[in-house]
Amino acid sequence: MKKIKGNFLFAACLLITCGCGDQDEGNGRYVETPVELSETASAYGSLVQNEDQIHLTGNEGNDYLLEIKDGEISFTEAEVADISEELDIRDTVANTEGDRLVTWGDGTKWDAAIFTKEGEKIEISNIGDTEILYPYYCGGHFYISQSDRVYQLDSSTGSAQLLLDGVGVDEPYYMASDGELLYVVYGSRGRSLVIYDLEKGAVAGEDAVLEAFLKKSFIYRNSSPYGAPYEALFYPVGEKIYVLDNTGIYRHTLYGEDMELVVDGSLCTIGVVDREYTGIAVEEGKKPAFLVSYADGRLMKYTYDSNAPEPVTLSVYSLYESDNIRTLIREFRKVHPEISVQYEIGYKEGSSLTIDDALKNIATEMAAGTAADILVMDDLPYSAYKEKGALMDLTSLREGMAEEEYYANVLDGFAGEDGIYTMPLAFAVPILAGKSEDIEGLETLADLADSLEEKRRSLQNGESLINMYYQGYKSLNLLGETSQGAWIGEDDKLNVEAVREFLVQGKRIYDAQMENMSRERLRDGTLLPIVGANRWEYPPKSTITRRFENNYQGAAQPAGFQLLHLYPEQSLFAGYLSSMGGDFPYFIVELEVAGFDYCMMPGQKYGTCLVMDMLSINQMTKHPDECMKFLEYALSEDFQGKPALDGTPVNRAANWSRREDYWTYERTDPADNGDGRDIHLHSFVPSEETYAKFESLLEEVSSVNYCEAKVFDIVMNEGVRVADGDCTVDEAVKEIERQLKLYLEE
Repeated sequence: MKKIKGNFLFAACLLITCGCGDQDEGNGRYVETPVELSETASAYGSLVQNEDQIHLTGNEGNDYLLEIKDGEISFTEAEVADISEELDIRDTVANTEGDRLVTWGDGTKWDAAIFTKEGEKIEISNIGDTEILYPYYCGGHFYISQSDRVYQLDSSTGSAQLLLDGVGVDEPYYMASDGELLYVVYGSRGRSLVIYDLEKGAVAGEDAVLEAFLKKSFIYRNSSPYGAPYEALFYPVGEKIYVLDNTGIYRHTLYGEDMELVVDGSLCTIGVVDREYTGIAVEEGKKPAFLVSYADGRLMKYTYDSNAPEPVTLSVYSLYESDNIRTLIREFRKVHPEISVQYEIGYKEGSSLTIDDALKNIATEMAAGTAADILVMDDLPYSAYKEKGALMDLTSLREGMAEEEYYANVLDGFAGEDGIYTMPLAFAVPILAGKSEDIEGLETLADLADSLEEKRRSLQNGESLINMYYQGYKSLNLLGETSQGAWIGEDDKLNVEAVREFLVQGKRIYDAQMENMSRERLRDGTLLPIVGANRWEYPPKSTITRRFENNYQGAAQPAGFQLLHLYPEQSLFAGYLSSMGGDFPYFIVELEVAGFDYCMMPGQKYGTCLVMDMLSINQMTKHPDECMKFLEYALSEDFQGKPALDGTPVNRAANWSRREDYWTYERTDPADNGDGRDIHLHSFVPSEETYAKFESLLEEVSSVNYCEAKVFDIVMNEGVRVADGDCTVDEAVKEIERQLKLYLEE
């Protein structure tokens, strides 16, 4: 038996400040403390409480009993019989004594039983076995649900008493009880709350405020032998009900009008975790204490500290929402929970606010000194902000980053003699794939146009595909990947000749693709290129996906694979490689089947890359040190190596580490090639030589290919008119000059 002094649980680590809506005494607030029970403890599937005793159910049998008495916490490792080898367990819950209610089944027949902590099996009676069974423990009793029916179990005999039948519109997803009232939250369609009076044996009155709150904090059930994670939990204590969701811990009086925020989730781990809570326990008092278990194994306590200092809060702004940035914020807060981070998004689809409105708003905030601490410069006027001195010089941060640890030409893509004011989180390399002899020596748009025109002349079938698209915008958009950086000169003015050259060569390339193309071929909708290592499906996720995602069809998708065989005359494919993880193995295998090689995509800025999530610090921030910590973590191997990061990490080691994240096993897939033959992909594990070739390509990246979104859109829009024959190159150039003159002078 171990004893630890404390009001609720012991302080295993430094206190972490956590916001609070219950601060009537001084300037204090709730603080968060990680709890570590032992070095061998694994993740916990559930946490249940009965008066002053708490039981943690371990995912690998490491159960703990915790007892609160006279301000001390005692805990012991619970001895619980291992039944995992006997059953193919679907779900399990434990009571505070260590007894378990277990369900299992094969999809057609379902069984349930109570197993005592010694391993004795108690059969469940008075319940059918043809529908899925879900177990619960709360308020001193085991419960089980079947479809929309709820039963209370006698833990000594296994007898099931039917309490609710057909009351909810879906199956129960969650239950909580204080021993007198049972709260049942029903499923995804209605998500209704039913309160059942256990003493009267009848449904009690509705609590509209609590039900409305729970509908907002949708609760789900995920089958697991170790307990299900939830989006929200609640803990009733008589007239009071404590509710946990990812915005915080709230206190509600039954049938009352308010949901009072007690612990602000945005300022601690509660808000970091995305719908992954497994249990909550509460010690009542004027300033109640809380214990929360998380599905990833963390155990946190929350206690009120009247001397806790104000937490540091950073704000991050991006014009569009970015999955990379949202992931970065979540992971940063795990490492630095003492720093709160709020994410501000300027423009959202469906909003009455236009993009121009959002740009004006952030410009006004920058001028007033009220803008976010950290700015994601994608789609913002980076050059103008830099010239106005609105961004902090990141030279000191860069000096602490070893050259050999980063793809320096990418990281330093925006560096100049006056400093470096933004750094990209990730990048992608545009590539061209085809027979080695067809892609060798292609570097400029003129080279590509010459090659395609020669290929067109050599083809006997006038309808044969050559490359790219039947839509002018997509074809030019693809070429813009490696050309956009040439359109604005070092003086921040339009490079007229570069734009003219882009339109001329883009028209040649598009015409070579479309020559003699029949309406039938255009209507079949299959003229898409193949691309590997990206599956970004839903914009907006990054600059790259906003501008280029419609160009591609993921190589792993069947239609993408069939292109190699349904249209074998198509000699070139294009796209971009985003990392050594993801779909890269698919891409390599498909190239092997086609007998293709790949190289950098030709363009006006040949050898450059596309960047995403360009991080800058607002010169007016009041928290420069914390902002630097944020960027340091963003560019660290720890974060950059995470599979959730879209794109190629700028950190070398992180990029290489991602080779092991996906598809490291043998697999064979058949695909109909259109003539009755099956094509088999022999393996999804690229060789070391294959990865070395990709690394060599990354080493050859000379710099960043970038222009502001407004410039890109104007050139694209006028370029489509040229490609479609609606205007001449000269007319388009004049219109581009006119529109950009107005924009660049703003």
